Amino acid sequence: MSDKIISAHPEDPRSYEVKAELQLSLKEEMKALENYKKAIALGASNFNTWQQTIQIEVKLERYKEAIADGEKAMELYPNQPGLCWFVGNAYLAEKDYQMAVEILERGKKLSSANEELKSYFNAQLGDTYNSLKNHQKSDESYEAALAYDPNNDHVLNNYSYFLSLRKEKLDLAKKMSSKLVAQNPDNATYLDTHAWVLYVRGELEESKHYIEKAVESEDISGTIIEHYGDILFKLGDVDSAVKQWLKAKGMDETSDLIDKKIADRKLYE
Repeated sequence: MSDKIISAHPEDPRSYEVKAELQLSLKEEMKALENYKKAIALGASNFNTWQQTIQIEVKLERYKEAIADGEKAMELYPNQPGLCWFVGNAYLAEKDYQMAVEILERGKKLSSANEELKSYFNAQLGDTYNSLKNHQKSDESYEAALAYDPNNDHVLNNYSYFLSLRKEKLDLAKKMSSKLVAQNPDNATYLDTHAWVLYVRGELEESKHYIEKAVESEDISGTIIEHYGDILFKLGDVDSAVKQWLKAKGMDETSDLIDKKIADRKLYE
């Protein structure tokens, strides 16, 4: 049916929008994106067409396209926070943190009447400001997000972990990571975060308990295994620590110090 509509009205952007909507309902995102773009090229003035285009581009990790299309869309629809959300996240993925902050802050202002949406912007701003090492703004953003939703797993995880890396507000970090693992007792990433907070606090035996629960999970990364080695080293088990570091080296997401740790059989932080 949609092909017949296009054949009958090949210059009408709505013809391609209809086909794209059908393809999207069938989860054929690449094909839907192609037809949304055809509709835009023909002068589509439907806000949903622009937002769906950018949303799909972000989902498919086509961030540069999302930014280019998003900037055009924000000129056409300057009061739509949803556009700011997707474009801000595209800038964040491209590691253009300053632009991400600018767009996300704009989206937050546009969301002033929607507390839930504003909390999503605050959560993402917490991550972005942290990447800029603006820790005051990062903490303020996380606190604002938690004021709306104290059980936000993403914020509890990132806020507590970043505090542990900074070795600041460790009582608060432990409170948040404890809540996180209570809510998600089988999540390897969250167990690792709690273990690391405990490690930084010097609570090594309890830290070992939680990192071993994380290691038992199927969803483990090189970071988790490397952390396990660090904890074992601090507990005096050097041979086991090196064994874990070697295992981590063969995985993804390890620190730049992993080779030095293995070569020197020593912990570097």
